[in-house]
Amino acid sequence: MAIIPFSLSERTILYCPSTEEIILSYRPEEINEQAEAFIARWSNEASTKPLIKDVTLQTAWEKFLEREFKKELFSDKIVNKFLNGIDDPEWVVYTTTFETSQYLLEEITVWYVVLADTVVEDRYSDSFLSR
Repeated sequence: MAIIPFSLSERTILYCPSTEEIILSYRPEEINEQAEAFIARWSNEASTKPLIKDVTLQTAWEKFLEREFKKELFSDKIVNKFLNGIDDPEWVVYTTTFETSQYLLEEITVWYVVLADTVVEDRYSDSFLSR
């Protein structure tokens, strides 16, 4: 799958036009992991236990972990390796990094597997407002 980095801001959303769903927004109340377009989420704070809605992807992750944990410690690199190895033209991965707080300089990387027509949109653009 393609892994596409993006920046989440007060203006941007992760939006799927085919299902007309906002999947991710800067506003916590608009995070929609129940969306039809949402397949899975990894966040590096708990990546060995991602939220995966697709059974086949879940099984593939478990088998991958069994092999890879024996070779190296868990890291963002392992998540990227797994996601790059999945060949499903109907899905795409968006990844972004969040700061955990303004006082701690820690970052959390998050990967979202979503339907392939999902896009990053400006919530204030004319095209989004006309929907």
